[in-house]
Amino acid sequence: MLEKIYKYFFIIVVSFFLLSIIIFTFNSEIRRTSLNYFISGYKLYMIISLQPELKKDNPNFHKINEKLQGYLRTSKKIASGKSKILIGIYDSAKLVQSRIVDEKTHGVFEDFNKNLVKMDPIMYEAKIWYAKSLYANGNINESIN
Repeated sequence: MLEKIYKYFFIIVVSFFLLSIIIFTFNSEIRRTSLNYFISGYKLYMIISLQPELKKDNPNFHKINEKLQGYLRTSKKIASGKSKILIGIYDSAKLVQSRIVDEKTHGVFEDFNKNLVKMDPIMYEAKIWYAKSLYANGNINESIN
């Protein structure tokens, strides 16, 4: 009796898996919609995952920098240049930048800001953040350029 239950369960799971693959293969609208929902969910996750650290009295900006770097790496894996995820990364970085009080803290984000400017050289605020981080690390001539 138990073997029949396992057999039917296995058949149902495999059938469901194959059916979902067939539907995703041939229906481009479902594929596009599910990808858009996935990207929107990931952008929301990026912002929400930063907030507990930012709400602390003394946020650990090195940890926040690692998370932002991880978001950039994920974006590079999905797309080689600009993508929809870049908007979420920009929003997350803007949230972090609004929480920075000390000028020296900008220096922690130099690599992140450099990579963000490389991904989208037109983004004006990212260039300002990069210049602030260069200035905080003592590269004054480079920050002026």
